Amino acid sequence: MDEDHILVINDQGEEVLAKILLTFEVDSEHKYVILQDPQSEDGALAFRYDQDNLYEVEEGEEFDIVQEVYEAFEEEKEKEKKRS
Repeated sequence: MDEDHILVINDQGEEVLAKILLTFEVDSEHKYVILQDPQSEDGALAFRYDQDNLYEVEEGEEFDIVQEVYEAFEEEKEKEKKRS
């Protein structure tokens, strides 16, 4: 495993390797990671994390913040592709 991947447990209880797309902090207590969904090339999964655990972000204000950051990340990625 390298720095760009992490092992997560899927809904079936199996360990799967997921690619880390983006990490960011809102403040010192709110750190997030967005992973490529191992079940889908186009999907992404969002988690808040601390030193020991991942907590899936699925709804609410927290999800809105993560979604906004992810969309900006994707837009920048598209701009980079067009420049190349």
